Amino acid sequence: MLCSHETGLLKPEPEAYENALERMRADAGDVFFIDDHEVCAGVARDVGANAIVHLGSLSTITAIEEPLRWSV
Repeated sequence: MLCSHETGLLKPEPEAYENALERMRADAGDVFFIDDHEVCAGVARDVGANAIVHLGSLSTITAIEEPLRWSV
């Protein structure tokens, strides 16, 4: 897990997402990005990450749990 304020870069610049992937040593397709702004989630998708817009706890928890069910 990485919080965007830890990078020193600003969303929704693509460099912020690319830097986060490098810091986590992660492939974009293995990352689940959550933000409360569609523009930020959209850029995360553009760099290849899975992304959702946080609208509320229940919908976000459901969105997180769904891919976890696939991997079991």
